[in-house]
Amino acid sequence: MAATPIRDTEHDRWRRPLGSDVYVDHEAVLHLRGDLDCASAPNVSTALQSLTAGSEVVVACDELEFIDAAGLRVLIAAAPARGERGRVLLRDPSASTRRLIEVAEIDGLVVIVDTDGHRSCVDD
Repeated sequence: MAATPIRDTEHDRWRRPLGSDVYVDHEAVLHLRGDLDCASAPNVSTALQSLTAGSEVVVACDELEFIDAAGLRVLIAAAPARGERGRVLLRDPSASTRRLIEVAEIDGLVVIVDTDGHRSCVDD
């Protein structure tokens, strides 16, 4: 049986066992820590849905250690859900995450940016 996400209202954070941690900070940046896989994908999806549609959402990936197909599906689904003016920006993803975005050919749906918000080349 899957564990129910725990909402920490003090930090506006969703937690799930297995070391995954997802939270939205006061600047509406979605922070990912640990693995984005089939166990944590529902948590991440819930957090993305809580953010205002029609705007950009920044997903901080500097502490993301692993992403699989389930995690990739969450990002793909989030892009059109942002609306015509919205985008999903992945901030500071690892080289393996960048490569996954490139191989999956979804770099048109999600944009990779560095810490300062500048676009990065996927093939760095």
